[in-house]
Amino acid sequence: MSISTYLPPAPLATTTIAGADELSLRGALNMVQRRRQIMLSVFCVVALLAAMAPLLKAPVYEATALIMINPVQGPVADPSQAARAPTRGADLVDSGIEVLHSRELTERLAEHLNLGADPAWSPIPDGADRARVSDSLITKVQNAISIRRRGDTNVVEIVASSPNATQSARMANDLVELYVGSQVAFSLESSAQATSWLNQRLTELRAELLLKEQAAQLYRAQNGLLESGGVSLTEQQISSVQGSVLAARADYAEKQARYQQVQAMIQGGGGAASVNGALNSEVIRELRAREADIAQRQTDMESRYSDQHPALQNVRAERASIGQQINAEVGRILSNLRSEMEVSYARLASLETSLGAARGQLQANNTAQVPLNELEREAAAARTVYESYLQRLHEVSQQGALARGEVRAISAARPPSAPATLNPSAILVIALCIGAIAALLAALLAEHFDTSLRSAEDVEQKVGVPTIASIPTISRRLLGKLPLKDRHPAGYMVANPMSAFAEAFRVLRSSLTYSRAQAGRSRVVAITSALPHEGKTTTALCLARTIALSGDSVVLVDCDVRRRSLNEILNIAPPAGIMQVLDGKVHWRSVVGRDGPSNDDILPLAADAFTPVDVFGSERMRRLVDELTLAYDMVLFDCAPILIVAETRALVSLADTVIVVGRWAKTSADALAAAIAQIESTGTAVTGIALNQVNPRAPGQSSYSRAIYYSDVQKNYFAQQ
Repeated sequence: MSISTYLPPAPLATTTIAGADELSLRGALNMVQRRRQIMLSVFCVVALLAAMAPLLKAPVYEATALIMINPVQGPVADPSQAARAPTRGADLVDSGIEVLHSRELTERLAEHLNLGADPAWSPIPDGADRARVSDSLITKVQNAISIRRRGDTNVVEIVASSPNATQSARMANDLVELYVGSQVAFSLESSAQATSWLNQRLTELRAELLLKEQAAQLYRAQNGLLESGGVSLTEQQISSVQGSVLAARADYAEKQARYQQVQAMIQGGGGAASVNGALNSEVIRELRAREADIAQRQTDMESRYSDQHPALQNVRAERASIGQQINAEVGRILSNLRSEMEVSYARLASLETSLGAARGQLQANNTAQVPLNELEREAAAARTVYESYLQRLHEVSQQGALARGEVRAISAARPPSAPATLNPSAILVIALCIGAIAALLAALLAEHFDTSLRSAEDVEQKVGVPTIASIPTISRRLLGKLPLKDRHPAGYMVANPMSAFAEAFRVLRSSLTYSRAQAGRSRVVAITSALPHEGKTTTALCLARTIALSGDSVVLVDCDVRRRSLNEILNIAPPAGIMQVLDGKVHWRSVVGRDGPSNDDILPLAADAFTPVDVFGSERMRRLVDELTLAYDMVLFDCAPILIVAETRALVSLADTVIVVGRWAKTSADALAAAIAQIESTGTAVTGIALNQVNPRAPGQSSYSRAIYYSDVQKNYFAQQ
């Protein structure tokens, strides 16, 4: 029987290091190494199936058609929308691809080609749901057509796949025809809808414009805001009156000045000559000429006649009469000047009154002009909108007459001469990738569902108890070198004290010594396991020999009454054993035997040791333990598996501490955790787990925390195994 492995004591294997190892690249590589056999198997099977899958499929023919989608602006009814319309380049091509791959167009293609009656496309079993079959057919046709854009161009490639070469070409070409027809129909329908909407909108805008213009004209008439030549009548009137006022003011000023001048001359005693110069009167001029002639005659007569001469007196009387006529004429003219001045003033006053009234009217008109301006602006805005919609109606009508599509066929699809096949290199790469993914998933699943324990980190993470020893396995080749009677792990340990196997038990003994120093008393140690065949008896014997070789006295008590594995290992058949001791038939000193290779004592089991009575929970067993602890430095119990045998719990309760043996890569974490729980329910502490039969060279066993035990440098310290 072989024995298990060892990992460092609990202080060296912390949870932090374990977590880091799992998440690190090293942890992933370790996982791959551990699962390499299952990964290789899954990889080969899946890769082979993936490579053979294309060869088992029915031949498929692919036909390709090319079209170009032109960014032509379609009819837009609303001018504001036309102003906001984005440039249609890549967006239009992408939209066209979506339309080509739409369910509606695919359904029309299936109906056009009558694919529902083709068994290759729509095998209809008896009693099948027609609607469900139709949906399945459309989905199948959609999957058979690949539509993609060529680079950054506006060229679209339509690839149709079908079991029939001619049918694949028809599918691609008919899809193009259906798409082009749908675009033309859409253009005509859009143009008709836009024209109808524009006509309706123009009718509304025309009525709105008429109402607003009528409202402006009605307001203008009601408020006297009439115009002529773009200028209001009030402004024209003010301009005319202002001209008349200026002329009247000038006339009044002139007449007033003449009147005042003549009046001043007269009042200042001016003669007729000066007055006549101011008045410029023909009558006065003639009278002045007659007066001058008479004055000359008077002078001539005065030189010839005396003062009383009748002729002289007549001349003088005539001259005086002329003077009176001149004065009378001056007075009359002065009176006329005054009258003219007064008339001119009255006319000026009348004109200024009219000007004031006209200005008041203009001010009222200006106040009334504000609402009129608003009405006119609304009417102008309505006219602008109306004219823009009218212009858009003409443009849309022309576009509708042209009915141009946005698609142009570049190359029609032709029936392919050979079925489409993948490149062998591509098939190989795809198969290898699928196989690698499947292998990785298989490894992850195996790792996830694997509850066995493979390292100290596994024990601490899954069970929560430290690993105090990790015992390496011994190859059959090394055991075969030993004598027949010592051809077991305990014999190998004695024969090779410098081996890593022996060192593992020295570490286990050190852990017990350390725990004893901490607890104050750990002289009775129970060694058990969760399940059978995990190497607990071999572990107990090797530990007993290690303690004895270190100089301490130790007794190993075989308490596994059902197996008695210790007798098989040592090849002994004692006539009496511990059961006879507990029955009081013999004393324990007469039954204890000496193990020759290491001088440890063995308290064995006899051949007829089994009894249904719970002797290990009796008072005699307690007294026996007390006597053994007085006689030996260390007492070891080789107990049965605690999850299988009930009396093991009674033995555990008598021990100071317990070592649980687990088998590497075999014992499940759940079983080990259940065993720990049962031991702790008895009140006895568990020193730790001894992980048995560890293969340090197994794939994925290297880690930072195990490197000091399993790296190649151990060859410098231990004998090679």
